[in-house]
Amino acid sequence: MARQISNKFNRQVLYRVIAIIGISILILFTISCNQKDKTEVVYDSAQDAYEAGDYEQALTQTEQILADDPENSAAYLLRAEINTATGDYELAIADCSSALTHDPDNYDAYLGLGHAHLELGESDNALEDFTKAIELRPDYFHAFCERGIFYWRTNEFDLALSDFNAAVALAPTNPAAYYNRGLVYHHAGELDLAILDLNKSIEFNPNHADTYTEIGAIYREKGEYERAVEYCNMALDLSPDSDLALYTRGLSYETMGNYDLAVTDFTTAIMLGSEIENAYYLRGRISL
Repeated sequence: MARQISNKFNRQVLYRVIAIIGISILILFTISCNQKDKTEVVYDSAQDAYEAGDYEQALTQTEQILADDPENSAAYLLRAEINTATGDYELAIADCSSALTHDPDNYDAYLGLGHAHLELGESDNALEDFTKAIELRPDYFHAFCERGIFYWRTNEFDLALSDFNAAVALAPTNPAAYYNRGLVYHHAGELDLAILDLNKSIEFNPNHADTYTEIGAIYREKGEYERAVEYCNMALDLSPDSDLALYTRGLSYETMGNYDLAVTDFTTAIMLGSEIENAYYLRGRISL
């Protein structure tokens, strides 16, 4: 009888211990989920602030996340994007490197590194980073675009076209791929191909003023000045403060002999704070 009572008591104790452990696990799981939910809410808020251009708020919230979770790769990458947007490229590199410490195969981190290195003029590092991002994710549209821009800046037009061709194949409705390939065609002297791509970009994004300006510049090079003015007008309808559109239209007016209109465009561009130094020269030349 005593043994039966002892066994019964032991089972009761065991059941209580199991119950306590189960409750403890449930409590810890609930706390973990709540913490995760809280982190996600703060991250989403920081992302919204970043996209709205409120970099100070976005930075404060990402730092709040990292204070609670120093291994949060997504938060490091978001802070890297913020630092890139504000021109703090060294800080962006540090954040991308921190993200890779916790997630060595994070292709987004390599893309961020490449962009920051490119802006700092560190070409070899930038190329290595973009290529690594593509190795980790062979269908990475943004990495092909970024590496294509790198090749375009270094006048390696064939390699740039290869990357933008890949980007177009990966995202055939993305206007950025056509726009960038159009820029490469323009600088390579393939003006008709450039116009085709830029018009394709407009098909998918009719509200990008720079695309119209670029087409206007190409038509000016082709000697079709009225069409150049037409496209610059469309650019200025979308972005009245576009100094490049004003400058390009001014060049067309000057060639057409509409000197008053040309001077007006060059003057407006200058008043807008244009960094196009040639606008001063051309205005002065016409005024002589």
